[in-house]
Amino acid sequence: MHLFQTDARSVSGSSLDEPRLLSGHWAELLTFLSVAKAGSITRAAEQLGASRSTVNGQIRRLQDVVGAQLLISSASGIALTPKGEELAKSLARVDRDLFLATRQAAAPRGVVEGSVRLSCPDGLGLIVITPALRRFSDQYPGVQLHLNALQNYRSLRENSTDCMIGFSPDEQKDVTNVRLGWLHLAPVAGREYLAERGMPTLATLHEHDFLDTEKYAAPVPPWTQWQDLVRQGRATRHFSDNAIIYAVMVKAGLGIGLLASYTFQEPTLMHVPLGLEIRLPIYASILTDRLQDRSVAVVRDFLVDLFAAQPWFDPTFTAQIGTTHPGLDLFLGS
Repeated sequence: MHLFQTDARSVSGSSLDEPRLLSGHWAELLTFLSVAKAGSITRAAEQLGASRSTVNGQIRRLQDVVGAQLLISSASGIALTPKGEELAKSLARVDRDLFLATRQAAAPRGVVEGSVRLSCPDGLGLIVITPALRRFSDQYPGVQLHLNALQNYRSLRENSTDCMIGFSPDEQKDVTNVRLGWLHLAPVAGREYLAERGMPTLATLHEHDFLDTEKYAAPVPPWTQWQDLVRQGRATRHFSDNAIIYAVMVKAGLGIGLLASYTFQEPTLMHVPLGLEIRLPIYASILTDRLQDRSVAVVRDFLVDLFAAQPWFDPTFTAQIGTTHPGLDLFLGS
C-alpha cells in the first residue's frame, strides 16, 4: 500500500518534534518527502533535478540524524519503514500548511489572488469549465486556474492538486465534498451512421457496431448493462480510453458509443433509445483546510454555480438534441 493512499493508516503525533530536524535539515527532509511521494529514488531525483547519488546521500544523512532507517530500496521502488511513514505523514502536513500560509501571505489585504490547481475529466474541463473561464477571470483577475487531467485522491494529500472533480466522494474526515450535479450517459450514434444503418433497437442490435472504452469495463452495475448491449452487437469496432477521441469516433459514424449528457446537444449526434441511462454523481473534493485560502474557496463557489446553471447536470435531465454549445465544436472537431 502506498503511503499517500487514502486508506493508509493514520499516524498520531508528529515525528518533527526533534528540534535538530527542522532547524538544520530542510534539504534532506524535502528530498525524503519527494522520495516518499514518488515511491522511487530515481523518479524523485528526476523531479528534483538531482542525481540519484545526491538523493541517496541526503537520505543517508537524514537517517543518521533520526537514528533510524526510513526506507528500504529495491528494484521495484522503495518501501517506507514505520518510522519513515510517520515522518512522511508529518512532512506532508507541514508541506500543506506552508503552501497555504505562503499563498495567503502573498495576497494584498482584501484581494483574492493565487494559483489554484484543478483536476477534472477531460470532457468536463473542455466543455463546461473552459468556456466559463473568461467570466471567472473578469470577476477574479488575480486567480489563476491550473487545469489538469483527472487524478486520484492521493493527489490531494501529495499537495499536487487543490481541488479534484470526480464521480465519488473522498470519505476521509479532512476532505470537503461538494455535490456539483449528475453526469448522465446514454447510447449515442452519429446521424451519418444512422442514415446508413438505421436506428438500432434491442431486436436489431446484432446488425450494429459498437465503440467501447476500458473506462466502462468494470464488472459491476451500471457498466454491466452497457457491456450487455455491446455483447449483443455485431462487432466492437474500435476502442479508445481518451474521452475526446472516443466522442469523435462516435461522431465520425464508426458505431454506437456511450456518451455524456453534454454531447447530446451536438446536432450531428442522436440519442439511441435502448433503455439504458447511466447516472453518476459529480463531486468537487477539496482538503478542508485549503478552503481557508480564499482563491480555493472562490473556485469552489465558481464550480457550484457553473454546474447548477447547466441543465445537463440536473438529476431530471433527459436526452435532447439540437442545441449546440461553444465547447462542443472543439471537443467533437466540428
